[in-house]
Amino acid sequence: MHTQALEELFAYNYHTNHTLLDLAAQLPDMPCRAAMNASFGSIYATLAHIFGAEQIWRMRVQAGVSPPRIPDASDFATLAELRAAWQPEEAAMRAYLATLTQADLLLPVTYTNTYGVVLQRPRWKCLTHIVLHGMQHRSEVAAMLTALGKSPGNIDLIYFEPEEE
Repeated sequence: MHTQALEELFAYNYHTNHTLLDLAAQLPDMPCRAAMNASFGSIYATLAHIFGAEQIWRMRVQAGVSPPRIPDASDFATLAELRAAWQPEEAAMRAYLATLTQADLLLPVTYTNTYGVVLQRPRWKCLTHIVLHGMQHRSEVAAMLTALGKSPGNIDLIYFEPEEE
């Protein structure tokens, strides 16, 4: 994996997160929290899970810290509060990615998962996992939003055009 490709994957990751958060914010609170057919039950809980997973994985790969639990919907009173927490997390990840070299991506990351098991994976695999794990759950959020009349449209990577910075 090339560092520039990884940064583009994360740009896509955050762009799609923003799209879904914007649409979820257009819904009244109750439909956003209503149980639907998804891994975490609701739009709100699934978005909180995506955030929590991104945060815990960044802490693992960047700082070697393995929190014992992933933040979830109970950690945020509102969607606005979740979104506010996501902004510095996104900035921290982007800043971290900008420091990585090709050699860094090959280095192993040793971490303890939330079940207490110590594991080791190459850094590139952990970072790629963040985007792919998020995409699984963003697809669920997209389906729930669509069911509520707020379809995000096509969120495939192939249609994402990164902004020139």
